[in-house]
Amino acid sequence: MPQITVVIMELAAAVAVGNLLQKLKLPGGMLIGAILGVAVLNLGFEIGYAPSWFKMTAQILTGAYLGCSLTREEVKEIPKVIGPALIMIVGFFLLCIGCSLAFEKFAGLDPLTALFCALPGGMTDTPLVAMDMGAQAGIVVAAQLVRAIYGISVLPLVLLAADKVLAPRLGVPSVREQDRLQEKRKKPDKALLMMALTLLTAAAGGFFGKWLGIPAGTFACALIFAMLFNVKTDRGYSPRPLRRVAQVLSGICIGIRITRGELATMAKMIPALIILVIGYSLFCVLLGSLFAKRFRMGLREGMLSVSPAGAAEVTLVAADMGVISSKLLVMHVVRLITALVLFPQLFRIYLALRGL
Repeated sequence: MPQITVVIMELAAAVAVGNLLQKLKLPGGMLIGAILGVAVLNLGFEIGYAPSWFKMTAQILTGAYLGCSLTREEVKEIPKVIGPALIMIVGFFLLCIGCSLAFEKFAGLDPLTALFCALPGGMTDTPLVAMDMGAQAGIVVAAQLVRAIYGISVLPLVLLAADKVLAPRLGVPSVREQDRLQEKRKKPDKALLMMALTLLTAAAGGFFGKWLGIPAGTFACALIFAMLFNVKTDRGYSPRPLRRVAQVLSGICIGIRITRGELATMAKMIPALIILVIGYSLFCVLLGSLFAKRFRMGLREGMLSVSPAGAAEVTLVAADMGVISSKLLVMHVVRLITALVLFPQLFRIYLALRGL
């Protein structure tokens, strides 16, 4: 079958299933649908193929989108969260190591894939970085899907229950008077021009990162370049449809890697996934309590600031829980950048120390 025909079939399957799950309001619906659509196509016909530029384009678009999430207003909040952020980074890294050992033991995964299964990154971004470093992206998707859905649907209920019990015992408020997030920024003047400049900046960063040859360099540098552009000009612009394009391209790149052998491996992951969600829950409660006592956060704000769900989703969930805080967004931007840029480098050191 001609490659162009295969690509068209994959795009059609990815968009169709992605749109369906998006309409059903499933978290990460476009990405999950794209992966499922292409995976089914690949499993049925064994025709998996994606041009090499699909992955790079997806990384650049994702970097541009996320880079625009940090504005000058959020930068002003950074000094207030340095202490909690450092504790969070160390805690998440140790949690990754601990949970990865569970994935190795119970699911028989290789150490690198196990580490990425436990990484608190994004649904779109983590599998891309994992794939870039040679991990089994399809298996990483399964673990990240559980993390994302649990973080958005079940974990908030767990945190509300913990808040009801712990807030009076710790003598801390559930919600402090918060600095309100600014309203969502409107589309800037000359939106097309600013979008083009943002994408060109991210692309320059992506090519620079690829030239450096470091793991996840394309995505990391695209994100950093776009973030610096946005902070400098306060006019970086990457509309949501570009995020959808990145999700579709990412879904194709990941979906073609899901084989029958990997499906059998996923079934062995259930005990490790249970350990993962319990670990994340305890992590949120313990660190949230510490932040509330030591850093003058509300208990809900402290717990939500280390939630493993996505930054955008957590912000929406937090608003429903009465927490509207720019510090919360900064913490999640720090978590995401650290998880996707720093942790992969630390994983290499950790594996080298293990002689792997």
